[in-house]
Amino acid sequence: MSFLLYFVSHVQDCVEGSVSVTKQRTGSIGDRPARPTLLEQVLNQKRLSLLRSPEVVQFLQKQQQLLSQQALEQRQQQFPGAPV
Repeated sequence: MSFLLYFVSHVQDCVEGSVSVTKQRTGSIGDRPARPTLLEQVLNQKRLSLLRSPEVVQFLQKQQQLLSQQALEQRQQQFPGAPV
């Protein structure tokens, strides 16, 4: 579950970062930062709602389980006979 929280947090940071890049691009030095456009606001909300959808959450959880299993198998191959 921690990977899922990290992933959602990372995507939110990316969304916020894209908004700040847009603000920097559209504003000039000394101006108040520009607000994101309506299109950017809608797209950001869509991204966030998609990340919260049950299907995406389930997919990410499954991927996390697969990665954990792969990491465990790799450790077992590297250190045979070691306690897990």
